[in-house]
Amino acid sequence: MTDYYRDLGVPKNASQDEIKRAFKKQAMKHHPDRGGNPEAFKRVSEAYETLSDSQKRQAYDNPAPRNNFNFRAGTGGHPFGDMFGDIFARHRHAQQHSYKNRDIKVTAQITLEDVMTGKTEYITYTLSTGKTEYINVEIPVGAKDGDTVKYQGLGDNADARLQRGDLYVKIRVKRHVDWARDGNNIITKKRFNIFDLMVGLNTVVLLPNQKKVDLRIPPGTQPGQLLSIKGYGIPDVRTRMKGNAYVQIEADIPRITDPRIAEELKRITKGF
Repeated sequence: MTDYYRDLGVPKNASQDEIKRAFKKQAMKHHPDRGGNPEAFKRVSEAYETLSDSQKRQAYDNPAPRNNFNFRAGTGGHPFGDMFGDIFARHRHAQQHSYKNRDIKVTAQITLEDVMTGKTEYITYTLSTGKTEYINVEIPVGAKDGDTVKYQGLGDNADARLQRGDLYVKIRVKRHVDWARDGNNIITKKRFNIFDLMVGLNTVVLLPNQKKVDLRIPPGTQPGQLLSIKGYGIPDVRTRMKGNAYVQIEADIPRITDPRIAEELKRITKGF
């Protein structure tokens, strides 16, 4: 049998505050996002879930004796007692599955970079009993703002007679300072000197996931034109096929204050 007290590093008479402090310490030590052991994190989470609940802790500390008798409590083994016990048990089972505790809804804030790479988000939420729950939410590559992940049986547990509600994690994607999403494509704007656009140039584009991609801007590129970088967008959540990155060109037009330069430009541009 797993020793939950040993997993948390507390004595059997530990108070709820001691158990909570011990769990936080062990969770930080073993959390996968911090380079810890996922199995150890799972064990301490399971230990905390049991020992932080007074009813579960009492049942863990005082396990029911095992025997080979088939008699139900209170029936004395009478066949009619067994029959009616089955009927009432089925009725209670049906009622418990018809009604459940309330669902809980929480939000996971992620970035556009997380959308492109996927992320495990560590979520905490509080039940109506005051107990704090912890869960690792696996956010898939390509997730969209407003997507919801459902975890069955991880909602509220206020009424012990009913099954737990469900947990709904709604994904919110923070707005990126440079990039916008359009389906599985990403779009940004970059400004260049008008003369560079006239003769063409090479530039480097920094993607939301911090990758650098070379981009050739051909001579005569017009302001407002979209240049495509194929295959550098967001992976589709189902097919994993990547969209494209698009760069919209904007022009900076310098102010010419030197009359000689202005005349020279007029001479050069006469042939256009």
